[in-house]
Amino acid sequence: MARRRRANTRRDVIGFYKDEKKRTRPITRPKGGRRRIRTRTICATRKVKLQSKRTRRWGVVKYPRGTKPLVAEVEIEGRKFVFKEGLGYKKPEEIQQLLEALIQKVKLEVQRDKLARITIHFPGTRRKPVSVEVQGGQPLMPRIIHHPGWPPPPELIEDIKAECEKPRNKRRKTATDLEALAYLNTFSMATPLNREGYAIYCHLTYKYLKRKGWKDSDIKKSLPWLLEHKRLSDMEKRELEKLKDWIYKQQMKDLKQREKRAREIERMLESSSLAQP
Repeated sequence: MARRRRANTRRDVIGFYKDEKKRTRPITRPKGGRRRIRTRTICATRKVKLQSKRTRRWGVVKYPRGTKPLVAEVEIEGRKFVFKEGLGYKKPEEIQQLLEALIQKVKLEVQRDKLARITIHFPGTRRKPVSVEVQGGQPLMPRIIHHPGWPPPPELIEDIKAECEKPRNKRRKTATDLEALAYLNTFSMATPLNREGYAIYCHLTYKYLKRKGWKDSDIKKSLPWLLEHKRLSDMEKRELEKLKDWIYKQQMKDLKQREKRAREIERMLESSSLAQP
């Protein structure tokens, strides 16, 4: 009978355990040979234990045990995002590290024409909150022109953003078919379309569904009237080009205003930094 190896249990600094005695089993038994023993390695992930603190302003705040609680607020154009779970500090240096991490997150996710105000509060203490204003760092992208009361579907918005990021669309002089589809989709919910607008809307919807992998048989079962507008007439093509040109002009007009706003934010932050001692 094969002799088992001596159990070797150890724990390293990052929490990995190896126990050969409890976690071993024979997997094969070669002919006339000794059984092979396979050792499993177990990863023991440490769960951070949180403790709670009830506050009047933010309700229940949860923070790691052994630390002091923190609450972070990020306000962007009137929209406020509150982070009150899992934040805590032991040393004052960790507050600055958290603030720098939030600043980096804003610069990576917010466009240049928006100003964000980051505030870190210390619930349960008399310490004054730490606040800083940050400008977004992402380049400006043309906005999707749509009816103000009816936003486009989220899937269509993601497809428009992905299409605009393609190199061939960065130097375009007109709007894309998807942007025209988003405009007609939202305005058709507010006001009825005329004959040409209805034909263009059905044609663009048909192209979008074909792009998504729909077959004519699937469209015939669900939306059979789209098959009547596979192709546009010459007049409808001209109307579509006019609509795309108009959408592009509106986008460029809005983009110039946002560029102006971004420069104003830069000058304001520079003047405020120079005024500080």
